[in-house]
Amino acid sequence: MSSYELTLGIVGTYCTMPNLVFNHSLVTNLTTNYHDAGVDYLGGSGFAFLNSLIAQIATDEVNNDTQILPDIHVNLKHFSDCGPHFPWSEESFGGNSSGFASSILVHDIANVHKDVVGIVGTEYSSTVRAAGQAWGLYQIPYCAAYAASPRFSDKVKYPYFWRPFAPFNMGAHLFQLLKAWNVRQIAIVFQEDGEMGAQSAVSIRKDLLARGIKIPVYAGLKSSVPLDRVNYIKRLVKASSARYLFISATTGFTAKALYRLYDPEFAATGVYMGMNSPIPASNPLDAFGNDYFEKIKGYIYIQPEVPDMDTPEAKKIYETVERVNGGFAVNPVDFWNYFEMQWTYDCVHMMLRGFDKIRRKYSTEMLVKRELNSYMNYTLFQDLGYNGLTRSPMTLNSNGDLIMPWMVLVFTGDLFNSTRHTDSEATDFQYYNKMTAAFPGGSPPSDGLVEVKEYSPDLRSIEGKLMLSIAILGIVSTSGLFMFVILNRNHKAVKAMSVPETLIMLAGFMMEFIALLTYLHPATLATCHVRLWLNTLGYSIVVSTIVCKHVVVAFLFQETKTKRFIQIQWRFRILNAALILFPLALLVGHRITSRTQLISIKLMADTCYNYCREKTRTAFSIATTLSYYNVLLTLALIPTIYSLQRVHWSSHQSDTTVSIVLLIWILGGVLSSILQITDTSGHQADAAAIDLKREICVNILSLLALYILMSACVVEVLLKQFKKRRNAFWKRVSQASSRLASFKEDQQHFAVSLKQESRAVLSVGVVTEWPLLMGDGAYRHKNLLNTVDTCIYKARLQNNWFWTRWRIARVQLHVLGPKKMWLSFDAQKQYQTFVLSKDTGFEPCGNLLILTQNPSKDAPEMAAGLACCVVLEFNDKEETDDFLAELEACIRELKESVTCPPRRPEIDGCMSVAKRS
Repeated sequence: MSSYELTLGIVGTYCTMPNLVFNHSLVTNLTTNYHDAGVDYLGGSGFAFLNSLIAQIATDEVNNDTQILPDIHVNLKHFSDCGPHFPWSEESFGGNSSGFASSILVHDIANVHKDVVGIVGTEYSSTVRAAGQAWGLYQIPYCAAYAASPRFSDKVKYPYFWRPFAPFNMGAHLFQLLKAWNVRQIAIVFQEDGEMGAQSAVSIRKDLLARGIKIPVYAGLKSSVPLDRVNYIKRLVKASSARYLFISATTGFTAKALYRLYDPEFAATGVYMGMNSPIPASNPLDAFGNDYFEKIKGYIYIQPEVPDMDTPEAKKIYETVERVNGGFAVNPVDFWNYFEMQWTYDCVHMMLRGFDKIRRKYSTEMLVKRELNSYMNYTLFQDLGYNGLTRSPMTLNSNGDLIMPWMVLVFTGDLFNSTRHTDSEATDFQYYNKMTAAFPGGSPPSDGLVEVKEYSPDLRSIEGKLMLSIAILGIVSTSGLFMFVILNRNHKAVKAMSVPETLIMLAGFMMEFIALLTYLHPATLATCHVRLWLNTLGYSIVVSTIVCKHVVVAFLFQETKTKRFIQIQWRFRILNAALILFPLALLVGHRITSRTQLISIKLMADTCYNYCREKTRTAFSIATTLSYYNVLLTLALIPTIYSLQRVHWSSHQSDTTVSIVLLIWILGGVLSSILQITDTSGHQADAAAIDLKREICVNILSLLALYILMSACVVEVLLKQFKKRRNAFWKRVSQASSRLASFKEDQQHFAVSLKQESRAVLSVGVVTEWPLLMGDGAYRHKNLLNTVDTCIYKARLQNNWFWTRWRIARVQLHVLGPKKMWLSFDAQKQYQTFVLSKDTGFEPCGNLLILTQNPSKDAPEMAAGLACCVVLEFNDKEETDDFLAELEACIRELKESVTCPPRRPEIDGCMSVAKRS
């Protein structure tokens, strides 16, 4: 005999079973004999009875197993989640309402029946929604045998909740099926007042949209399936041209909705699909009519893969069921595939094996007293190494759901035919057999999707060219003006405009022109918000800055105290910041509570134009408030213009300039009101063109306002710079002319002094000393004046990569002995020397003459201060050639003179230097 008693709670829909006795939620007289229970095999009562039966069989197996909980006897207590029996529960109870479960049931198990350590639930998702969170608060592990809503995969809200099957968040698996059939759109109808149907539809829609599947129809139906709503959904599906209709709901709702949504026209070319069997608990022929099975023929049903129930273990369990329930023969297909009893069986086994695992680590006494329940969240049951009826092994993922593949079944008229299945990760499908009988015509029909292109102006259209040109011109202009203001911030005209305010104003204009670029891309909700932010905030920044900047000038002209100037300026800057922050706050609020929607205008059969519109239930909205706010800012320019009439400052913008800008913006507002898309627009193509034309006109006016506001300042600065550069140029010309005249005068004085010196030398008898200067010490020089009096040159010195400036100089050729020869360039205060040798190169190039040194390897190194390259500039090529000929002639002449001296010194150009005694 076992030393301890442990109780496992079985929660089910026992309100569907007649003849039961209840103590609050506890069932006190449940029997396992089918004939004594008085239940309907195919009804809700039969479902509750069979789940109780399979739970008892699984518990008995554990009690008889000496390896699992060897010193514990497990008892079962059965609790109703819907109260006692009521007349319509057998046919109509579908989990609503959950008030009894979340109040009386939770209280009974948590506070009254404290011997219940864990719960196995055979409930609807709607009933578990609130109670499941309560089990987590009380730290009571809960295994759900049928609650398939994706909601329960959230382990933050349901940490003690787990289930031995995959929940109905089958979006990834459904996508693989649609992908195999080349389906790109599907309509979804869901049970809006059912937890599993609504939550599964949300999950499926999210997964399909993320994978590129379009969902043109996403509509909810109440459990009563009202005909007016059914007809409305039919019209939606027909208008959308969808050929695949998916129903997300419980079994009973699926049957009712599928029957009422049936449309012969749609059935001829489309496919009905769903996540649950369309066979209700009661006889569908009695509930709907004799044509029911004909109408649901071809229905495609996707569900977690049904395990093979033809195994020895499954057969043994089924034989036990027949023996325990009094010999009543349950159809094996219904027992395993319709009622899916394997889930309840595996729930009991996994729950008790988890208890055994935690008992071995701590103690049995702590287990039965609920002292170990804090360790019993879903992670305890993730990997028990248990091979169940549903799958081998039974391994849970991080959401507490069983990792398993899915399968697709087709209803052929009176039974399901399995066709294919996915893998556990929903990455592939594999066929069992061909599914030709499921489709009209024998193959998957077309999805009915017509690829509609969203029109946006491009460079091939006039609108696109204009928009791109205006946007680029505006952005380049504002960027250029931004740099202009920064670089000329010390100019009095720029200072008069106030540099900080001008930069802020330019930033506002920049935002408006950037917003225009968003029209070159098809509109989305994101671009709608970007347009609103950039246009509204940019305009507010521009207008508020202009108002505050000019009003502060008007105030300053009224003040007589200098100390008040800065105070007034900063007060108005704070005011400007407040005027900008107010629409920014409104825009943030609009983003949070946005009801912006895209309205599609059909231009052609395959082309549409989307534009942004606010969906509001009242006359005022945040977007409307922003519009009125900008109107008030614009009207504030009127008193601003009046105040500027008292300002007499030549460098400041006049009231006329601001008046012109005001008129431009009023014109823009009028155009925006006229060129507005309304529901009463005539031709739709014209309505699309109106939207684009409005933006083009408004931005042209903004560009014009920008130029008017900045033109006076730019022109004044540029004129001053032009005058300054012009004066500097003529000053340099005058200086050059003065230097040239002075140089010519010096040249004449030099010639006169040279002649006088020559006569003086002859008069003292230097001729007798001439031989002393022959040989290596003989010196001669010659002025190169035959071609030009002076020339323009620049030089590069030895060991220096930089050139000198261009200079005007006299050129002289010098010879000292037979081996030393050089050129000198005398530019008044600057004197440059270029050594001539056998390696010197003379290269005429147009009106230039280039002199270069090309020393050989054994040549001595030149001094650092000498020129290694000289460039001479002449008027034309002929003058260059004449100068080169003169230079070469002088070189030959001077070389000969130092070897064979003349009989008397040359007065004209050559001078003999003699040693004076």
